[in-house]
Amino acid sequence: MLGTWRVGSMVLVFWLGLASLIAASYVYAPGLTFKNDPDSAMRLVQVRDLIAGHGWNDAIQARIDPPTGVSIHWSRLIDMGIAGLLMIGKAVFGDAGAEAFALLIWPLLLLLGYLASAVAVATVLGGRSAAVPTLLLSVAFLSPFTLFLPGVIDHHNAQVTLVAASVALALRMPQHPLFGLGAGLGLALSLAVGLETLPYVAALGAAIALVWAFHRDTGAATALFGLGFALAMPALFAINGGVAEPLACDALSLAYAAPALAAGLGLAAAAWLLPASVGVAMRLVVLAGLVAVAVAILAAIAPPCLSGPMVGVSAELKAVWLDRITEAQPIFHYFAVAPASAMATVGPPLFALGVAVTRFLRAGREARRTWEIILLPLAMAVAGSLYQVRTLTYANFFAFVVLGAWLAGVLRAADRGQGTSFLRIARLAGACLLAIPAVYLLAGSAVVAIAGL
Repeated sequence: MLGTWRVGSMVLVFWLGLASLIAASYVYAPGLTFKNDPDSAMRLVQVRDLIAGHGWNDAIQARIDPPTGVSIHWSRLIDMGIAGLLMIGKAVFGDAGAEAFALLIWPLLLLLGYLASAVAVATVLGGRSAAVPTLLLSVAFLSPFTLFLPGVIDHHNAQVTLVAASVALALRMPQHPLFGLGAGLGLALSLAVGLETLPYVAALGAAIALVWAFHRDTGAATALFGLGFALAMPALFAINGGVAEPLACDALSLAYAAPALAAGLGLAAAAWLLPASVGVAMRLVVLAGLVAVAVAILAAIAPPCLSGPMVGVSAELKAVWLDRITEAQPIFHYFAVAPASAMATVGPPLFALGVAVTRFLRAGREARRTWEIILLPLAMAVAGSLYQVRTLTYANFFAFVVLGAWLAGVLRAADRGQGTSFLRIARLAGACLLAIPAVYLLAGSAVVAIAGL
């Protein structure tokens, strides 16, 4: 059995080796790993503007729609971190090397947090032996892994890392109630960075609340989660520069901070004050009431935002811009244009969802709360692909941690000698194949070739 410190050391060594390979490629063969996408280029412009003296609340980019420009509603929190690395790089490497340093180090630092969080989640699900398969799968799942390559500084890697860390903390809330505070803060931070995480924040928050409803011994942890989330949202709204456009639908604004404050404080009060004798039905009624209050507040102060963050996009702009972004299209569109790649992206999360449902149904009462935390966000991310493919980035994160835990169980069964040697090897090989996205890509390519698509 791996000790906790050995698991942490393993994550660090794995990250150091991976980071060294990525850095070497970045220096000697940048074409292999460097990603120069438009969003990251725009982020770099934002950082340059901030260093050059643009105000903290000034998110206008004249280059997008000159001469007036467009407010892109991107978080200065990310700009601040990258700007700090630029200053360090300038001190060490001079002006010429500062940006190259930041473009390498920022994604790699986030990668460390991402790997640590993934292993923390998987070891709760499958024991410490899940660490090794989870680390290996983290690279095999190119989505989200490619978000951590040099040059990717937009904000998606930070969001995935924050969601992963929040899940890791949430899974340990029953044993460590203070972790609830961290989970709430992590989810709030992910929203401050960008509203793309809103579905997963809602799903994870709902999962934590439902665990409280069905398991009466999580009151303190749930109260701290609600309190952390509730207090962080308005604070981040102010820090993030939201006061410039207080009711924006595509950024953290009062439209979201006010309902979050009400829901978070309501959850904290209910979890703290309701005695253990209150039954599940009454707890569910309380939770339904909190949801109704949050929706009513949103409808009262910013009714357009009920239609989602993209409500301000005109039909003309949607036709010439949004409809041409692959990640913003439903999974059926992705299957139509790239069926094999779509199979590789959606196949593993669907299989992982089946594994998670099976584990949940077979688990005892105490173990079920763990799977409840994972199931709802995973199901939300998979279902969200019917609306936009980009949700599969999060679905794949949840998938590989679930499959890492599952593979650990398969390995333990093989070690116990259940069945003949041939059968044990066959089961293990089959399990590994089912957990690797490249296998789904090959299968999809074969289907396309046979069908002549």
